Amino acid sequence: MDYILSEHDGCKTLAPGDSVMATPLYSCCLVAMRMESGAIYAEHCAGTQLDTLSGSFFSETAVEALMVTSRASAHQTRQAHTLQLQLPATILKYYESDRDNGSTPKITVQSDGSLKLEPFETYHFVNY
Repeated sequence: MDYILSEHDGCKTLAPGDSVMATPLYSCCLVAMRMESGAIYAEHCAGTQLDTLSGSFFSETAVEALMVTSRASAHQTRQAHTLQLQLPATILKYYESDRDNGSTPKITVQSDGSLKLEPFETYHFVNY
């Protein structure tokens, strides 16, 4: 099932085959995370204010996380670094759109629980 997170508040629990999107993605970000237990969460974070994220995102059992924004800014890069410090055992991948007006990201949960960003060709990894 596809969910447009920018139209809803709070954290969404996902299952394999589910996809989440956030549009428009200008000064905001989409964060998705997979836990050791297999639980998967996603949330739209307005203005990349990480303090608005659900407590589920700060679990010590998180193993994989994606943070997706429009073009990276110093603020967003600091936020990715801050999130990584709060989740030291988690692999956090931060991607920015290569388009000035942002792109609509879609994160899909694969059958093995991994997170896939689409359309991948319009995003670049940010070394934070």
